[in-house]
Parts: sequence; structure tokens; C-alpha cells
Amino acid sequence: MKPISYGIIGLMVILSFFLIEDYKISQEKTYQMESHYMAMALENAVEDASESLRQSAHIYSATQGILNEIQPKIAIDTFFQSLGQTLGYTSIDDYALLSSYVPVIALVDDTGYYLYVSQPLDGDTTSDGYSYKKALLPKVTYSTKVGNHIIYFGKSISIITKVIKDGKDTIETKQYKNDGTLANQNYADDELDKFFKRPDYSSYVQQLKLEQLENALKYYTNAHNAYAKNRGITYHFEFAPINNEWTGAVNNPNILVLFQGMPFSNGHKIDTLIDYNIAVDKNDVLIGRIVNGVKYYCKSTCTAHRSFEIVKQFYNEQDAAKNGFYPCNECFY
Repeated sequence: MKPISYGIIGLMVILSFFLIEDYKISQEKTYQMESHYMAMALENAVEDASESLRQSAHIYSATQGILNEIQPKIAIDTFFQSLGQTLGYTSIDDYALLSSYVPVIALVDDTGYYLYVSQPLDGDTTSDGYSYKKALLPKVTYSTKVGNHIIYFGKSISIITKVIKDGKDTIETKQYKNDGTLANQNYADDELDKFFKRPDYSSYVQQLKLEQLENALKYYTNAHNAYAKNRGITYHFEFAPINNEWTGAVNNPNILVLFQGMPFSNGHKIDTLIDYNIAVDKNDVLIGRIVNGVKYYCKSTCTAHRSFEIVKQFYNEQDAAKNGFYPCNECFY
């Protein structure tokens, strides 16, 4: 029996190396394709949910009151129907699995938000939180505490104050127009006076709203993950902090969807937060593409760069410019 030459052994080792590398590259390409497909499916589902709200309210473009004129459940149902159909889901179990990847959906406007979250089942007195249901919570109005006052930032400003009259606790409510006259009012005490007359009042209130929304999203995401952990599902997902770039989420009606934990090829999982401006009609969205290494934004009707992948969507030219995108030479000139 002839001994195998070292040259053959070396060739086999080299071939094995290339086969393994080819397999890794193939797996990575598969993941990238799956990730891109899922991102598009999520964006379409959120857009369909937004469109259902606009159609149900018969309001397009400027829609500050849209969440007050419709049932938010329409958007939730449309989101899951759209996403499920795209993914080929058909059964109740399929949709239950799909909802397990969505800890929170928020429908947000300039006065507050609705949340679609996971909650313990009715009558479940166990401490482990093993069982849970999905629920659409009543709208929460943005608020803050100033001294012994609670201020609600609705369409009008409501100030709730706890006072003692005739030895009894009494609640007093005062309302003011939510406009530029707030700084000109005379308030009950110095704390309120300082709050409403601070020079950065508008930006400060925006930050308070963002913090309240972020805390709510974090709270219900953590609660959902605790329920999932008791079912043997562990998420390694950090909620990305909301920053000042998110001011549009509290100035205009938006849908925010947190999607996490769906398994992909090679052990990857998708974790993402999608937002969509309800007030913008489909035709008003600006499309961001990378063309030969240069970032461009185009009108949705532009055909110049349709062969290039959509990497971002914007609702105005200012946001596109802030993200480093240039106006398309075809549709903006």
C-alpha cells in the first residue's frame, strides 16, 4: 500500500479550507437576504397600518387629530395581517408566534400615546408571569410633576393641584390654551411660573415627552421579555435610547414597532425599532438610495434610480440632509 503523499494531504486541507469559507460566505449571504426581506416586510406592514388609519379617518397629509378620530386597533390588526401575509402565515398559532416577536407597538401623537403590550392573563395570580395576553392600553397623555402640581400636555394644558380646603384634600384643575400665551399667564406659585416661562420651554417639554415615551417602551419591553424568559425564550436585546432626533415622534402622529428575536440563518436574530409618520401620505415620502457610493434622496415617483436598493425613508428634505443625503439630480432639479 503506497503512502499518501504530503502534497495530496496539503491539497485536501486547502480544499477543505475553501469549502468551509464558501459555506460561511453562503450562510452570510443567506442571512443578508433574509434580513433585507424581513426589513422590507416590516416597513410595508407599518406603512399599511398607517394607511389604514388615514383611510378610516378620511384624513390625509396634515393629521394632528388622527389618533383621536379612529380606533387604534385598526392599525394593530392591519400591521399583523400585512406582515403575516408577506411571511406566508395562515394559522392562529402562526400569528401568536408572530406577536411574540413584538413586545410593544406605540401609536404616538403630540399629546400622548397608545401602547399595544404584553400583560398577565386575567385572573392569573401567579408570581412567575408565565402566561400573558396582548392588550391595547388606553391612551396616555404626556405629563410631568412640578412641585405639588401635575401638568398634562393635551390639546390644552391641564394643571392638577392637590390642595387642602376645610381640612380635606381637594383636587383643583385649571386649563390653559396650549399656545404662545403660556409665558404671559400668572400662575399659582413660583414653581409653575418658572416652568412655563423658562426660555427653552418648547424644547424642554419635547424632551420630557420623549423621556416618558422611552420609559414606557422600556418598561413594557422588559415585562414582555420576562414573560418570554419563563417560557424558555431569552432575548439579548438592548433598547436603543431615544434621542433628540426623535422629536418628530412626539410632534406628529407616528407608529413605532419594536420587533425582536425572530431567528434567522446561522443563529442570527433580527432586532429593530421601526417608525413611520402617519401624517405623511405614501406619495410624500422621500426615498433614500446609495448610487455609486453617493447618498441621494428622491421623490417616490422618481424613476432615475429605481434599480438601486432603498436604504432609508424621509418625510422632509431637512431630515434627509441631516443624514448625509443629497437631492436627486433628476427629480429635484
